[in-house]
Amino acid sequence: MIVQNRVELSQFFNERMNKSYDRLTEEQKLGPDTTLVKTYLLEAHLDEAAKPNLVLKTLERLFSQQDARLIGRVAPAAEPLLYTVTTRYGDDQVQLYFDISNPRFWVLHSVAASTALDPIIQRLATSILLDRVWLGADFLESVSELGSFRGLGLDYDRTAFSSIEMEAHEAALQLKMQLWGNKARDILTMLRDQAFPHETTLSKVKIKFTDLDAHDFTLADVKYDGKVTGRGNSFQTHLALIGRVFNMYQDQIRTLEHNYAIDAHVEGETFSLNGEPILFSFERPIADVENFAEKVFTASPPFRLWGTPVRLTSDYVRVEAVDLHVGQTLTFELLPDFIRLFLPAGTCANTVLRFYTNLQHHYDARVKMIRGDGEALLQHV
Repeated sequence: MIVQNRVELSQFFNERMNKSYDRLTEEQKLGPDTTLVKTYLLEAHLDEAAKPNLVLKTLERLFSQQDARLIGRVAPAAEPLLYTVTTRYGDDQVQLYFDISNPRFWVLHSVAASTALDPIIQRLATSILLDRVWLGADFLESVSELGSFRGLGLDYDRTAFSSIEMEAHEAALQLKMQLWGNKARDILTMLRDQAFPHETTLSKVKIKFTDLDAHDFTLADVKYDGKVTGRGNSFQTHLALIGRVFNMYQDQIRTLEHNYAIDAHVEGETFSLNGEPILFSFERPIADVENFAEKVFTASPPFRLWGTPVRLTSDYVRVEAVDLHVGQTLTFELLPDFIRLFLPAGTCANTVLRFYTNLQHHYDARVKMIRGDGEALLQHV
């Protein structure tokens, strides 16, 4: 279906959500994956004030690469910054609906199967034009407070950083769990505070969210990589939740870029610096800083940072790194108790949140992003 405006888009997805909910109510089982609404939050390498023609060219470029999974036809709607993209994955035709009301922060909806959608998004997100959003574990916990907390997913995997010396002190090198039920918050608290404090990393939260009308709801799974799967009886309520989550994320990006990016100013004979470094603090010190740096700055997923670590002392390493998302540079200083990151003005802060989120998932769930005075750098709600 090629949509022409946002009302038509809303009606189409509202019908799909209601069919899915009715089947769940009548048959007491979930419908096929293709009946569920999937929404992906994405961040483009564009200015928020970019002109519509530049947005369209960027979208067309994403689907004109020489890869069969990404060749697609882009159909602009009658309403500005709304597009239907028809593409294929294997034998499946897939329709994607892009709402690009903000040229930098894109929302993609679809009811296609996740087995086709997830690989397409993975491919798009490796382009220099587009990346996923990155929602840290503390961010997801704030999302769980937007509605009734109905379930969680945990995903922690430290195997890439394991060593003979460290394994003896590990509670777990991997911790993965899916739990649905009204006791989700109690279980999360118990695991984090008692059983596995350094390994309990939220990767997904399920919430029942209502907006203005208590009768209308969405039961949504919100993942750390910006995928939101919704079922319920109201697509408008699903959109309201998406708006809340995406606005929280955008506020984080703007805070990092406006308040912490390092910028030099020269006025006459006066030289001044604006911004300040971002600190990642560890409760458990890094055992081998140089080895840690060599594992992080390899250009490979999930960090997607490339650089050559320079050891300045036995426990102090400096890295001039390139972010492979957009090719911009950042400076990292690594010590056992903390990592100091210098974000140059003009560099995308998506890199900071990707680094932070993946530290939680692959090194230590209790890593904190703080200011120089030790206070939390970001507020999530």
